[in-house]
Amino acid sequence: MSVDLRYRPDMPADLKTPIGCVGAGFIMADCHLVAYRNAGFNPVAIYDPSSAARGKAAERHKISKAYDSLEGLLADEGIRVLDIAVPPDITLEVVSQAVRHAGHIRGILAQKPLGVDLAQARRIVGLCREAGITLAVNQNMRFDQSVRACRDLLSRGVLGEPVLATIEMRAIPHWMPWHERQGWCTLRIMSIHHLDTFRYWFGNPDRIFASVRPDPRTRFAHTDGIVLYVLEYDRGGLRASAWDDVWTGPAREGAAGDIYIRWRVEGTRGLAHHGHFSDCNGKVHGDLPPGQGVIDFIPWLRELKALEMPGVLSIELEFCPKPEMIVAWVSEAYRETARMMAEVGLRSL
Repeated sequence: MSVDLRYRPDMPADLKTPIGCVGAGFIMADCHLVAYRNAGFNPVAIYDPSSAARGKAAERHKISKAYDSLEGLLADEGIRVLDIAVPPDITLEVVSQAVRHAGHIRGILAQKPLGVDLAQARRIVGLCREAGITLAVNQNMRFDQSVRACRDLLSRGVLGEPVLATIEMRAIPHWMPWHERQGWCTLRIMSIHHLDTFRYWFGNPDRIFASVRPDPRTRFAHTDGIVLYVLEYDRGGLRASAWDDVWTGPAREGAAGDIYIRWRVEGTRGLAHHGHFSDCNGKVHGDLPPGQGVIDFIPWLRELKALEMPGVLSIELEFCPKPEMIVAWVSEAYRETARMMAEVGLRSL
């Protein structure tokens, strides 16, 4: 079966809308701003409480205005969209100040989770709605090519009526200091991706059942280390379930690593599934460019070829250890992936 899958994002007509950036940490400096520049977007100002961080990000990404106060950035009448990349316990404070400038700020992109709890999330939504500001939450897994391709298959009825959907994650994250400050781990940091993916594919469920336990490796107090959950949909009887395992066995303690993320959607007429192959050192989740770790991808790619399925290949990378080399890092990943695919006959170079 040949299917022309719609998996690319819809780009805005005007890429030059001025963007103000709040935060200059990894997500902003090494992800958002890199993507903005590569796509032709227009970040014009940045604020971070660390003068070193904001100065470095501004210089690296050629941002002309680096503000030493949040109020200074928010008062800049040239800004139309605000990108907020701060820990969740700071988001409400930033949004509360931003909505006072609704005369020129017309859109806000906020990180997930949207605040520290449901009450804060509702408050943030309410503040933006009252101010007439469009609010978006950065649910980035929706823009993974494979996830969008599956959404296209579902919307066109290629798979028939969905029966069962599963996501299985075996990964060892690197928790940030603000994670410890919140006192929680996997549900709001990792599972939030998978829960939103199910909603993106199928809408809101009628019921959710969840079971959690602490991760033996994580040293700070928490309850949600390993998380299992089931979403029940009354219409059609669909069940969606995920296993989010950040322990993934004693891989850092000497056992062999078995790290991956996979999803699968079974319908009455077809099956879509996804394999996440991660190059790493065999112990810690890595998402390195192929060849930098110990994983032998060729046997996996040969098995994929033998399945003779149409599909989409997406590449997911962990942050580059040298942010200034991010373009070379990504280029190497695509180049090596193309080489291996050509070697087993999955595509031509």
